[in-house]
Amino acid sequence: KATRHDYDVAVIELETESKFPPVKLNWDEDQFTAPGVVSWVRGFGSIYSGGPTSPVLLETDMVIWENSKCHATFNKYKNLNVTSSMICAGGELKDTCQDDSGGPLTVTRNGEEYLAGVTSWGIGCAKPGLPGVYARISEVRDFIEPFLPKAAC
Repeated sequence: KATRHDYDVAVIELETESKFPPVKLNWDEDQFTAPGVVSWVRGFGSIYSGGPTSPVLLETDMVIWENSKCHATFNKYKNLNVTSSMICAGGELKDTCQDDSGGPLTVTRNGEEYLAGVTSWGIGCAKPGLPGVYARISEVRDFIEPFLPKAAC
């Protein structure tokens, strides 16, 4: 059963080629997004809940959670569902915040960075014991692939 937070991604088509290199996409559900793996998030969002946005790009490392633990945490706290289309990370006073939505959650594999998730939702910012929730890229492969150049697939 889908929730209102499932598959929280968008694709933007550019009219001209970007001057930035493309990010690699993590299509695999494997050890690279397994619980305990260190991920990285980045954004220009609020520095604290309700605070101003950052004028500079911020980043932090966060550990990926087991989905069942994340679901139990949010279900107990606010009766919110965490599904297989989501990745949870953080909870150790590290988090994304308001206005970070749509930003990347990346993992490193063999020295290369891969997009594994997209900042989606959470409760507050960096609350102890509460992770952030990210849309799982591998779950939306069929949606994203038609927009990619053929060489990228």
